[in-house]
Amino acid sequence: MNISPILQALAAPEPLPTVADPFDNFLLVCAEATGAHYLVSGDKADVLRLKRRGPTRIVALRSFARMVRCVKAFG
Repeated sequence: MNISPILQALAAPEPLPTVADPFDNFLLVCAEATGAHYLVSGDKADVLRLKRRGPTRIVALRSFARMVRCVKAFG
């Protein structure tokens, strides 16, 4: 696994996402740096309220599971 995009994102002068938990900020930066389509979270207080960070959609586990079932059913 190439982690250089993650390290570059963490060192970039751009502002980090603003949520209370530093670990959540780390996950948001990692998702953005790797081009993740989805970030699945159960953190209603911070992460889920963002709904999107760059190209990454932030969704609850239940919503993501529904999307996966739909893709399997129609895929």
